[in-house]
Amino acid sequence: MFARPVDLNVISIDPSMRSTGITYCINGKITTECLKRKDERFKLIAWYIRYFATLAKSRKWDLMIIEGYSMMSNGRNHSYVIEIGAIIRACFASYNVPILEIAPQSWKSISGLNDWEKTHDKKLKKLTVADKALYQEACYDILGISCDTFDEMDSLYFLYSVIQASKGLCKKGTGSAIRSFLEDNKIILENRG
Repeated sequence: MFARPVDLNVISIDPSMRSTGITYCINGKITTECLKRKDERFKLIAWYIRYFATLAKSRKWDLMIIEGYSMMSNGRNHSYVIEIGAIIRACFASYNVPILEIAPQSWKSISGLNDWEKTHDKKLKKLTVADKALYQEACYDILGISCDTFDEMDSLYFLYSVIQASKGLCKKGTGSAIRSFLEDNKIILENRG
């Protein structure tokens, strides 16, 4: 199990149009959830605005972590992810919550997920039930926690990666932007003392 930021309220979000994973770390207690919606696009966008505005306002958040955009993706689904991501960022920014974007390759490297794939000689995919079971196994091996959905697990990895980077527990050069962001915002994520 990884060290928890005991006195902070941190939310970590893996945005998606149909299935958004969220990890909450509230006073050291970690919980996850997955928001699954099947509404048509504009109803869904309106729902996301109401939901995340309420969530952003619901408590004094010390940090919001969200996955950065993948520059290699394109198409309609990618533009929807950008819309949802922008809504989420705007909701938290309107309450002056520091927002840390973590790049897909950074969190996979810092979390140990890339190393897990190499040592187990397996490529983690997100397509089938068997893939989900393997992803859950990796999550449990690395974090000591498992979740029901890929999106929840990813949001949990984001939080874990930021904690690891804050401690300097990552490859040289990786995580330096995260550490600088945390220092600039006077956020300490690891337990000290």
